Amino acid sequence: MVNGERLSFAGIKTNTVYERTNLVTIRNMARPYEAGAEAWCGADSEPFGRLIDSIVAARLEGKPVIWSMGAHVIKNGMSRYVIEMVRHGFLTHVSGNGATSIHDFELAFLGETSEDVARSIEDGSFGMWEETGRYMNEAIQQGAALGLGYGPSLYRYLSAHPEKFPHYDDCVFVQCQRYGVPYTCHISIGTDIIHQHPIVDFEALGAASGEDFRTMCRSVAAMRDGGVFLNFGSAISGPELFLRSLALSRNRGLPMEGIVAANFDIVPTQAAFKPPATDPDYHYRPRRVLVDRLSEIGGEAHLFHGLHQQTIPALFHRLLQRKEELGAQFQGAAAANNTEPGMAGAGRNDREPGMVGAGRNDREPGMTGAVANDREPGMGGAVANDREPGMTGAVANDREPGMGGAVANDREPGMTGAVANDRELGMTGAVANDREPGMTGAVANDREPGMTGAVANDQVPGMTGAASFPLYPAKLYPVGSRRNGLYLTQPALSGSGGTLSTGTFSGSINPIGLTSASAPKRAVGSQSSSAPGNTLGLEDAAGLENTSVPGDYSGLEEAAGLGNTAVPEDSSGLEEAAGLGNTAVPGDSSVLEDAVSLGNVVTVAADAFRVAAVPGSGESPAGWSAPQFDDFIKRMREAKQNGSRILVSLGSHVIGSGAHRYLIEWIREGYVSHLAMTGATAFQDIELAAFGYTEALEEGTLASGTLAMWQETGDIVHQALADGCVNDFGYGESLADYARRHPKRFPHLADSLLGACMRASIPYTCHITIGTDDIQLHPQADFGIQGGASGLDFQSYCHTVANLEGGMFLNFGSTVTGPEVFLKALSISRNLQYPVHHITTANFDIVRLGDYHKKVGYEDWDYYYRPRKNIVHRPTSLGGKGYHFEGLHEETIPAIWQALLGNAKSGMS
Repeated sequence: MVNGERLSFAGIKTNTVYERTNLVTIRNMARPYEAGAEAWCGADSEPFGRLIDSIVAARLEGKPVIWSMGAHVIKNGMSRYVIEMVRHGFLTHVSGNGATSIHDFELAFLGETSEDVARSIEDGSFGMWEETGRYMNEAIQQGAALGLGYGPSLYRYLSAHPEKFPHYDDCVFVQCQRYGVPYTCHISIGTDIIHQHPIVDFEALGAASGEDFRTMCRSVAAMRDGGVFLNFGSAISGPELFLRSLALSRNRGLPMEGIVAANFDIVPTQAAFKPPATDPDYHYRPRRVLVDRLSEIGGEAHLFHGLHQQTIPALFHRLLQRKEELGAQFQGAAAANNTEPGMAGAGRNDREPGMVGAGRNDREPGMTGAVANDREPGMGGAVANDREPGMTGAVANDREPGMGGAVANDREPGMTGAVANDRELGMTGAVANDREPGMTGAVANDREPGMTGAVANDQVPGMTGAASFPLYPAKLYPVGSRRNGLYLTQPALSGSGGTLSTGTFSGSINPIGLTSASAPKRAVGSQSSSAPGNTLGLEDAAGLENTSVPGDYSGLEEAAGLGNTAVPEDSSGLEEAAGLGNTAVPGDSSVLEDAVSLGNVVTVAADAFRVAAVPGSGESPAGWSAPQFDDFIKRMREAKQNGSRILVSLGSHVIGSGAHRYLIEWIREGYVSHLAMTGATAFQDIELAAFGYTEALEEGTLASGTLAMWQETGDIVHQALADGCVNDFGYGESLADYARRHPKRFPHLADSLLGACMRASIPYTCHITIGTDDIQLHPQADFGIQGGASGLDFQSYCHTVANLEGGMFLNFGSTVTGPEVFLKALSISRNLQYPVHHITTANFDIVRLGDYHKKVGYEDWDYYYRPRKNIVHRPTSLGGKGYHFEGLHEETIPAIWQALLGNAKSGMS
């Protein structure tokens, strides 16, 4: 089974958003030039002063300043500050998650946003808003069919329908693109409320967000000689996207020197010292990426503690003051494209009638032979977007006129119902992005609205005094050439130094014989009864707002996995940042100095790795206990005895902890009905099945250009997904089908979670974030296929939740994806009248909440810890019970096994 039955969304009942009670309105938005901003205690600090100097210096030299944010920036009324920083030329790129764009979009057409989740989750109305879901899905599907990114697709839609958006001028993604600044959206499949709408198309979502990831990679590559990265409250996706973009640039040989990064959040974490791996702060993603990793290439990082409504005004006013003192004009700072009234040759964002020399894109009557732009609104002196005038009923999109019914997206004409995802067909492992790989010189992108000057496809935009540089395809390395942190069996040690050889790789870099030809793709613009979701944007933890929407504490996605081996204290670089995180093993990174590469043989110090624990072997840690644990175990036994379902969600540290064999035992004994995981978790599980080891030791790999650049794992996963796409398989089902057809490539399948789910015939589903997983830097990566497959898995997940009455949901270390996907699936199930009222939920993590039933306020960091709300409290408000257990995965998972199975098995021996 592996994927199981899928829940159809066709019967979902939506409600008009105009009747919704909202917690945030446009009247609450701060006004940057009026007094009243809250004071911030860090405004006069020496590190903050250095950051101001770095930003101003970067812009004077024409270097990038990239802004990353979670949704609380918008919800806390900071939109106009972001817009003003763009207008003054301080920012060269703005990015956010899916929830950020939802709140921004709703403010633009409704003037309000942020529903009361605690109330609406009970009746299934949470996230079920007709206008938000329909408008945004229409925008993304139309844009994806033209090869546009997520942000440009929204901009195009708003520009084409100004009558629907009375607050257009206060919309961040609109104003960014009017001023020539890219705005990108980076989504997680199944976590946004627009994923719950009946017309959702997950393939279109994946393709559009994937295109935005490419845009982010180009903007980060422009930091080759320095720049600044600012992260406001995005505790997971922001840092991870930045790391992947850095990795690609280093892989292509760009120096990436002199980068300064700053994180602003409510989490009180220090950059001056590294906490031990048993401390939750160790796993705080902004610290790990911006401090630990960036320092490897000579970067500088700051971690600032404060609320958005304090830190953002302080940043803006200090920058504005410095700019005025210097009388500075920044290179590349553009006047708004077709924005400022009175600009010769420009219309006011395609909406101001009567402007000299300008047609209003898509709307100017009487334009002779004009073809509505439909793709790049806001281009001054609008050219008809690579189409011949007079083409009837067709969007040529860089094609020959007369092609009917297909958007070929810069490919050969005659291809029906497919979007090429910017790659030439037949290109082996290359992302051509409308051109041949390795082409020098600028090929106009034709697809980045509002970009000032030509942006070459897959090339570095705005690089002052530098030639364009192709970022694709990445150079990959064999898995056998890397250092690994986890093995299924004890590797043989050799030599007097006690080192191990992880294996010798020889022959082709593609040893498993996979081809790079992708399977035919479903049309990205087509509708499918895919799945729901919403992350009400609480990926950002720093905002205090009067809303009861879930929050994100600290990016401790999969924070609880610490290894089973006795490794010395302080393990810098033992984490694998593949997607939403990886290992968190206590250990001393200095041992990695003993790891050397000798030709094709890799040796690693014996104390730098660990071996997966074997249940019942006597190696399991003992003594972990917690209040109410016995009651939880009793409920788990009753659920199995009653035939109720038990849904288990995993973050990637579960595998990194070496505890996955205990889960295999749970599955074998019928204590798991459905296993769900992040993309990074699936990546590690596949490596265990194929190679018997996983968890690439990360230290030094960013500098060397090898971080996340592993050949065979990407080959396997992308070929499996491409093959599965033909048969309408989900992500997990595609992996299982591929393993069945190629058993020799998976000699360790029986020792993997995938193999256990296949034997037990239970669903194995993968819920991915676009741009954060290692395999997404692989040349075969097709974001449309990935999004579509993960969306089908979400429908399977929803089917399990719809039948969870009397059952259990267990979450291990996934602090954003796990709780958000679960909450959206629960709302869908209740909306479709499934009686999911009496359930038991339990969250297992390293995060210390104390009395997790105590009411906390918006000023408390743990208010934003999503599992607290979306696992423990909200799902059980109609009945059942919720728990939070603190501990390491290698403690809690074996303890559950011991309570359920261990004693019985000991008695049998």
